[in-house]
Amino acid sequence: MIGEPTPTGKHVSEIGRGPEPQRRFAGAVVIDTTTTGTLCFVNGMPIYAGAEVWMLEAAEALRDRGWSVDFVVHPDGPLARAARERNFPVAEIAIRGDIAPWSIGAVWRRFRRSRPNAVICNRLKDLKVAGVAARLAGRADHPAQPRERRSLRGDRPSTAGT
Repeated sequence: MIGEPTPTGKHVSEIGRGPEPQRRFAGAVVIDTTTTGTLCFVNGMPIYAGAEVWMLEAAEALRDRGWSVDFVVHPDGPLARAARERNFPVAEIAIRGDIAPWSIGAVWRRFRRSRPNAVICNRLKDLKVAGVAARLAGRADHPAQPRERRSLRGDRPSTAGT
């Protein structure tokens, strides 16, 4: 539950959890609110939909708890405008291809300046670029590797994206 201590005694916030406990989710992000740091959201989509709304709401909640939050987003996209309206630092970088060197270089330069403690990506393409850039910038001590995803229609394992 939000605000209750974990077995280790630390308080955490669960971001991305819906109001109905029986509802299935692709995942949740757990942030330790006893500390602060820098977080970067990476979203290369040129649209504004559910994930983008979630990112802005999560960013505002984290900023209210003392975190420094910035965005790497699609150039001239609606998320860039919405994040700027809420006074977040925004880097507009096109992420057009998987492991594209020009995208990795641009994101790497951003990470070298902002020094994020954590990076949250919207889609696998964003993860491929931001993960490599974070590693090159010295910000990925424990890189995550997707091994198995659960289907949104049930608990059948899916190998999509691996």
